[in-house]
Amino acid sequence: MRVLLIGRNAGFIKKCSVIDPEVEVFIIEEPDILRKLKEFSSPNIKEIAEVKYHDSEEYMSIVKEWGQKYRFDLVVPGFEYSVKAANESAKYLNLPRIGDRGAAVFTNKVKLRDLCAEAGIPHPRYKKITSIEELREFYNGSPIVFKPANRQASIGVIRINTEEEIASAYKETLNGESEVLIPDREIPCEYIAEDLVVGYEVSVECFVRNCKIIFINYTMQDGTVGRYFIEVGHEVPGNIPSSVTDKLYQFKSRLVEAANVNTAILHSEWKIEEGEPILIECAARMPGDYIPKLISNAYEFDVHTAYINILRNKDPHINNKHKNYILIQYFQSKPGRLKEINNLEIFDELGDKLIEYSITVQPGNDVPELTSSWKRVGYFIIKDQSHEALRKLAEKINDTVEFVMDITTGVS
Repeated sequence: MRVLLIGRNAGFIKKCSVIDPEVEVFIIEEPDILRKLKEFSSPNIKEIAEVKYHDSEEYMSIVKEWGQKYRFDLVVPGFEYSVKAANESAKYLNLPRIGDRGAAVFTNKVKLRDLCAEAGIPHPRYKKITSIEELREFYNGSPIVFKPANRQASIGVIRINTEEEIASAYKETLNGESEVLIPDREIPCEYIAEDLVVGYEVSVECFVRNCKIIFINYTMQDGTVGRYFIEVGHEVPGNIPSSVTDKLYQFKSRLVEAANVNTAILHSEWKIEEGEPILIECAARMPGDYIPKLISNAYEFDVHTAYINILRNKDPHINNKHKNYILIQYFQSKPGRLKEINNLEIFDELGDKLIEYSITVQPGNDVPELTSSWKRVGYFIIKDQSHEALRKLAEKINDTVEFVMDITTGVS
């Protein structure tokens, strides 16, 4: 198997080597990003081309050069920012791909909103924002959300409740945190404002093959309440009424058709307001936050392997009926200097109900305010035989594990 990977995603390289120990992986990555990523080596990496693909067509010269030398079996977008380049590369190599319209709308929230309006998919009132004056004009007295339109994760996504908050929110979003997956050169950023949608949040993950949905999952999401929008938990499959999942399937199918999606994995986020789904955003890449691991454990098939097989026209061996209930929750700690973490021995008592846990801070570390998903301090993943048992177990863990902060020392 020979893979063209746009964006050096170590997880995909590992998965490919499990499927085929002799796999050859050719990687295209931006020089700046490669420098910022954690070091990773594998005997399966045959060549890495350091070339621009963010808002650039420079990478296509490498694709054409390699395409003349080798026969590739699939093209994989390693990250959200490489979806467009992966689509163009697969088009040139005549391999399965999402399609031009899908690559465009699922990497830009303004274009996605325009598509929703065209296709009759419920979405909030919105406007592309190019100045603070436009943001002030959009605000109508009710809470709104201001965020980048062509960036990922929760960086720069801010809730605005009052007119007095507009100036600070505008400044904070435009001066957003730097991202590892963005090159150091200036990449144009677009912005969007939209009405805040009140309701519980779900995500929908699906595989699309030859324009048809062949697998779909509904995830219940838990998020923070306040100025920032950070996800702190996911349950697979979600405890969601069938009346809602039926509508989600209908609208997701309409989205696939309207965007002319051929072959892809789609991860969309929705708010459910009075039983009605409203689309918040959709990405054409593997979901984050360990959702693939949750799905893999719930349905007992490997999501990454299935995706790779779909992209190379092989049988993905998918199970469409779940066999377990899986949940991830992120630890929530107050900001400050961490003094100690107590009662971690609870994880030794969970037996096979514990899938894994990880803590990314240690005593002496400064814990920042939770303003984006990159600042979470760790997580645990558990399984059980029902939604109720799963939530009860998670509550027990959260009540037991204690992050003790040094109240005499502030964050430096």
